[in-house]
Amino acid sequence: MPLAPLYQQDREQAVQQGIKQGRQQGEAYLLLRQLQRRFGEIPQNLQETIRKLPVERLEDLGLA
Repeated sequence: MPLAPLYQQDREQAVQQGIKQGRQQGEAYLLLRQLQRRFGEIPQNLQETIRKLPVERLEDLGLA
């Protein structure tokens, strides 16, 4: 198998992974801002837990 198609496939996967990761980070940031505005300072351990949540869960929490 030629290297060009493999390279292209790996590149596309890397781009998609980057988009997914960026979206997750953005959703976590938005939720943390909402929580901080409503409740004040958020403990570091809770911030870390929120940053590890999947996008779907972050979206649900952001609407609550």
